[in-house]
Amino acid sequence: MPNEPQIEAWAGFGDLRFLCTNRVFSFIIGATAAPQSGFGMEDIIARSSEIAIIIFDDSYKTDIIILVDLTMNFGFYTLGCKVNQYETAAMERMLVAAGYTPTLSDAQPDIFIINSCTVTAESDRKTRQTVRKYRRELPNSVIVLTGCMPQAFPDDANEIDAADIVLGNHSNNRLCEAIANFLETNKRVVMIDEHKKGDLFDTPPIDKIEERTRAYLKIQDGCNRFCSYCIIPTARGRERSKPLEDIKSEVSSIAKMGHKE
Repeated sequence: MPNEPQIEAWAGFGDLRFLCTNRVFSFIIGATAAPQSGFGMEDIIARSSEIAIIIFDDSYKTDIIILVDLTMNFGFYTLGCKVNQYETAAMERMLVAAGYTPTLSDAQPDIFIINSCTVTAESDRKTRQTVRKYRRELPNSVIVLTGCMPQAFPDDANEIDAADIVLGNHSNNRLCEAIANFLETNKRVVMIDEHKKGDLFDTPPIDKIEERTRAYLKIQDGCNRFCSYCIIPTARGRERSKPLEDIKSEVSSIAKMGHKE
């Protein structure tokens, strides 16, 4: 499980929630009966990604057995270019490998990640607007802001207090670490690792692409030109490329998915 859960509070049966660091992340998915009396003792039996909570009354007669799903889920909103879309897919793979699950389209996610763009001032405005929009719509979700905007303008991103976690795109590989840190401490997390000369290409491969015909393969990142009108070297760092053997392996994997281009 991504985080060790702890019961912090019980409410009435209709509002019963399983709470972790003051954020609701799992709801009742099954129950045998409504409780008939006050709660006395809780016997918690954990297995896999589910937990059975058996609640007894004062006479130790079982009132209710609740099955709660402990698997935290996640959703994404991606702004900007095809590179961002690729990196969103890479982060999705990372989260799934860590035990998280993609959310259903009509479900409120436990973790919601906004992958930002910063190529223009309008892009920055849309990023701020998007973070605040989802903070209103998803009040119980952990909101993560990542991508080019925090990387290029860390001070501006840090001022967007609607985000619980702020990562630069150079810190995307630390996404699971940042989430675990926030859930453990319930304190805002900011991880913006600076791009440095000599950095290696570190975007992991992907194993799912939404478009069925055409696939995108990221083989290079950054730029060494530092043109006065362009933010890419600041947002993306120095030029670096994916190793040829890794490219061959990922092309083969993409072809096996059925993509023709």
